Amino acid sequence: MKKKLTTREIYFKNVINTDLPYGLVFYVYKDRNNIIHPYNSIPLSLSTKESIVIESIERMEEVEKNNGFMFWSLSPEGEEFFETNKKEFSNLLSKIVLNQK
Repeated sequence: MKKKLTTREIYFKNVINTDLPYGLVFYVYKDRNNIIHPYNSIPLSLSTKESIVIESIERMEEVEKNNGFMFWSLSPEGEEFFETNKKEFSNLLSKIVLNQK
C-alpha cells in the first residue's frame, strides 16, 4: 500500500504537473445514493508562493470536509482508482462521445 499523502503534498503534486498559474484540481466523491462522481474539480491558484499555497490548501481542506469526499485524483488512492477502473472509464467515455447506448 502506498503512503497516504497530505493535502499539501497533493497540492504540490498538482503544482509540479503544470506551468500554468491556475488550474483545476480534481477529486472523487460519492453522493448520498452511493454513486461515485470521478471528475469533480475546484479551480485553484497553483504556485509555490507561501500565501497562495496556504489559501489553496485551505480551499482543498474545505472540499475534504464535504460528506462523500473520497480522495484527490492525484493522490495514491486516486491514481489506483483510475488505473483499476480505466477500462470501464474508457468504455463509458466512448459511449458518451459516440452517443451510443
